[in-house]
Amino acid sequence: MRRILEKYFEGHKRSTLCEIGAFRDLLEYNGHNLTIPMVFGISGAMGFGYSYGKDRPIRPDLHLPFTVFSPFNPFPLINATQVTNSWRRFGRNSDKDKAWEDTKTLINEGNPVLVEVETQSYFKKIQLFNSSEISLPQTGGHVVMVYGYDEEDQNVYIVESLLMNPVKINIEEFKLIRSVSDCIMPPQNEWQVFYLPSQLPNMEEMIFNGLSHFVNQMLHPYNFNSDIFFGIDALEQFRKDVFNWPSIMDLDQLKTSLFFVQNFGTFMYPMGGFLRKLMGEFLKECNQTFKGKGFVEIGDMYLSLCALWNRIISQIHLINSDDGKMKLNTHISENKKILNEIFNLEREAAESLVILLEKL
Repeated sequence: MRRILEKYFEGHKRSTLCEIGAFRDLLEYNGHNLTIPMVFGISGAMGFGYSYGKDRPIRPDLHLPFTVFSPFNPFPLINATQVTNSWRRFGRNSDKDKAWEDTKTLINEGNPVLVEVETQSYFKKIQLFNSSEISLPQTGGHVVMVYGYDEEDQNVYIVESLLMNPVKINIEEFKLIRSVSDCIMPPQNEWQVFYLPSQLPNMEEMIFNGLSHFVNQMLHPYNFNSDIFFGIDALEQFRKDVFNWPSIMDLDQLKTSLFFVQNFGTFMYPMGGFLRKLMGEFLKECNQTFKGKGFVEIGDMYLSLCALWNRIISQIHLINSDDGKMKLNTHISENKKILNEIFNLEREAAESLVILLEKL
């Protein structure tokens, strides 16, 4: 049997953000043309997360044996569905063959299926990165959109947000890639499908609700437990910890932690200032809807933050010290000053958005 939702791929636009790119493509598939910055903004995706890696898991299925910091707020897809009046179905099946049958059924019903994959084997399979240039840990957390299959040639048809062209993977290999259960953030055959309305809420409403999600999470963040921080709390903890990383981690843990710094800062989103550039672009686009309300000025704050984040990320790397041990670079006093500037401007920008929202 063969079923390929050709219309889905026809509306695809490349994005460095897997969830945001997939949801933008879904909007296009359902007749709604929004830009990547707009979908990013209304989903409340930008933020800050920080967790100092412990030996115990953060939750039963999320064990981080390294320190990681992230430019995202949690739950952007949930926010996106709420803001757009959409709804989603999701699930998982421990049996990889039954999970594949479920996926086929959903595609046969006309639904592209968002599937989580294990990144190390998946990226190697599609030859996205040069393995000599980058070493990926085995982890889940990356999603792709399955929009078709062909059982005669035994291929799955995938839209990878990082690529312009579609990807084909052997069905049996794909079953293995999505069913991994013994890695960091295991995918375990998780899937999601989305049902979007024929008419979206008006733009003013979507922008207001998306920004409300964002500022609430930055200034009054979720508190999962004592080991993981979000928003301003995470920024405060990160600037306290980062220059002590070499003394509180072994070398392997430190190298893995710094990989994620470089992944978010320079590799996946080059010169994007930890997604602050995208936030600035979103706010300037909002000015087309709310003319003269202050969006441009706050957008400029985030573009300034972009430049500051680019500077600090370029500085966070290992060097050899005189005693032969590894340490972070020697410009600690300068970098602490930059981090203080970032912290103060992040707070000011978020608080400025609160005042702006109150006036709308």
